[in-house]
Amino acid sequence: MPSIPANIISLPRLKFNNVQEKKNFLYLYMEPDQRFRPRCSYCGKPASPNRKHSREIRDLGCFKHRTILQFQYRDVFCKECDIVTEKLDFVLPYARVTISLSGAVGKLCEHMTITEVARYFGLDWKTVKELDKYNIQQQLKELPLDQVKIIGMDEVARKKGHKYFTLIYDLEKKQLLKIVEGREEEAVAQIFEELGEQANNIKALAIDMWQAYINVVQIYCPQARIVYDKFHIISNYHKLIDKIRRREFRDASKESGFCC
Repeated sequence: MPSIPANIISLPRLKFNNVQEKKNFLYLYMEPDQRFRPRCSYCGKPASPNRKHSREIRDLGCFKHRTILQFQYRDVFCKECDIVTEKLDFVLPYARVTISLSGAVGKLCEHMTITEVARYFGLDWKTVKELDKYNIQQQLKELPLDQVKIIGMDEVARKKGHKYFTLIYDLEKKQLLKIVEGREEEAVAQIFEELGEQANNIKALAIDMWQAYINVVQIYCPQARIVYDKFHIISNYHKLIDKIRRREFRDASKESGFCC
C-alpha cells in the first residue's frame, strides 16, 4: 500500500497504513509516525510513550462515504503532568470527531437546526448539540472586549418555568459576546466584573426595561447612555392605552346608566 503524505490528509504525526470500505463508511487506518516524539496534551512538551490504545473517530466525508479514522494513540509520560493522553493536532482528547468535522458542524449550526445538521452528517443529535456548544464557547473566548463601545443586552427563555439566559452583544460588530445563566442582578453583574476597567469604555447599552438590567448598568457603567428596546416601549404604551380605554369605558357606562 503506497504511503500518503501527511499534509494531504491533514493528520500530522500519524502515518497512513491502509484503507477499507465498509457499508458506505470509509475506514482510514493510521499509526504513529515514529519520526516525531509524542507530546503532552496539557503542556505540549515532548513526552515518553507509555501505553498504546486503538481509537475510532469520525472525520469529514470523502466523496460519498462517511469517513472514520482508526488509529493508535498513546498515553505518554510527561515530567510535569505525569501520565496523560498524547497531543494530536487534529483531535481533542477523548473527542469522537476530528476538529475539522467539529468546525463544519458548528458552521452549519449557524444556518440550520441541530436536528437537520445531525441528519446531514449522520451524527447523534446530542453529539451535534455538544459540538455546537463547544464551537460557540471557543468563539467567545477569542473575542477582544477592550474595543466594545455599544452593547445590547437581552434575555432568552429556556425550557419552562421562567428560566432565562442573558445574552450580551457587540452591536457595532453584530457579534455575540457573552452568555450567562439567569437575568438577576447577581448573574448580570458577572459580565461587567469580567470586563473590569474595560466597562468604562462602554458608551451606550440597549436593554429592555427589566429593572435588574437597569440597576447593574447604573452601578458598573454610570457613564453609559441607556437606550430602551423599542419593542418594550411600544408594549408599555399599548398597556397604558388599554388601561385608559378601559377606565374611560367604565366612566362612560356609569354616566349613561349602562351597566356591564
